[in-house]
Amino acid sequence: MKKISAIVLFILLSSCAAKQEPISNPSSWIQGNENQLFLGFEFGMSRLDMIVNAKELNDQQIIKPGAGAEFLMDDSSMVSLARVAFYPVFNEEDELIAVPMTYGYAGWAPWNEHLSSDSLAYHVSKMLSDSLHIDFDKSSNSNGQPIYTFKKLLPMIKIEPIDDYKISVVYALDNQTLESTKHKY
Repeated sequence: MKKISAIVLFILLSSCAAKQEPISNPSSWIQGNENQLFLGFEFGMSRLDMIVNAKELNDQQIIKPGAGAEFLMDDSSMVSLARVAFYPVFNEEDELIAVPMTYGYAGWAPWNEHLSSDSLAYHVSKMLSDSLHIDFDKSSNSNGQPIYTFKKLLPMIKIEPIDDYKISVVYALDNQTLESTKHKY
């Protein structure tokens, strides 16, 4: 009887185990094409093409649905896994013109100062600098927190803290869209 109970308990615990969340490495999703963003998304793609691409990524368990699409990012330039959520922005012609993203370290807690938004902003700017071979301009917001921008080529990118543990990263087609697009989450 104890043996059967142990087997049943094992089966129950196994079936309750959390499903592995999608993990992505940026070197696999950043391309050389100036319209290419990440994971097959690109400026100018139609809403329908974006939905088809997102469904394929979801089927492959690269992203998962949520408040937007979500995945975990693992990169050697980051100090911890980062949770990333994004939702593309379209113009009146239903063409993709920007992708606001929200990053947060998966292991963030108030006592983990090394996982703060300042640290995260720096590490994401380093990761993108290394992957895209670009240099960000650095400035500060009114709270003294770092803001990183790249406006010389496409994609234009802006990285800024949202709060103590999350940052906003916006990819945009032009400067006006970059400055007017805010994170969604």
